[in-house]
Amino acid sequence: ASVHWCDYPEPDAAKIDEPVAIPDRVGVAGCDLSAIEIWGSVLVGNRHDDGTIATRWIRWVASGCEGEEGPKLDFTSDVPVGIARDEKTGRIVLVGAGRNADQKPFCTKVAWFEAQADVSWKKIEERFVGGDHDTVHCTTRPTVRFTDAGELYLFHTGWPDENGQMTAWRTQM
Repeated sequence: ASVHWCDYPEPDAAKIDEPVAIPDRVGVAGCDLSAIEIWGSVLVGNRHDDGTIATRWIRWVASGCEGEEGPKLDFTSDVPVGIARDEKTGRIVLVGAGRNADQKPFCTKVAWFEAQADVSWKKIEERFVGGDHDTVHCTTRPTVRFTDAGELYLFHTGWPDENGQMTAWRTQM
């Protein structure tokens, strides 16, 4: 059975279950992981060394948890991705880092996806924060969220400053 976004009820945000180990049979790779709860299931994104993101849906059933292939994503990142869902539009956003048009490394990039009826995700837009030639850095997993008004906020780190202190940025898109 395939996971479809409309098959699952909204979760009860007032209840927090005990943590569980994810069994190997679920198929989640042991590399950089990102996750988000969407439509009653958890989407796990595995970032591989080549920057590709492979996804798996995880859902909990009476016998434990099950996993199956998630959507194929036309997105790569040099850092683990941040993932969020805009409750107003239903779009999913991934934020990561890559080389910009000038080949500068670890530039923050954002992609918006829409879930399709066949369970795939269609990329609507992808762009670098600040433009194709800007160097708004992202050197670790960004934190991503939407406000109730649908505004997208990113919290991301940059390179250390001249004193060796890590820099951090809050970006609104």
